[in-house]
Amino acid sequence: MSVEKNPIRGALRDLQPLAVSVVAPGSADARLFLGLLAHEHYLGHRNTVGENIRYLVRDRRDRPVACVLFGSAA
Repeated sequence: MSVEKNPIRGALRDLQPLAVSVVAPGSADARLFLGLLAHEHYLGHRNTVGENIRYLVRDRRDRPVACVLFGSAA
């Protein structure tokens, strides 16, 4: 899946409804999630330690607008 490089501009209401999905390990969404996190996060991303859960948020046009990662305490 290619990701749009231009910033998304406008009101939040124009993006709704938003869809939040759990990212399954080894899926196409997992590859997208890791690629976005590595490219867009100010610290980059290498790997996680312990249990974690990942969510991908998409807008009404199926564009990824957010990556959410919750990890267990170290």
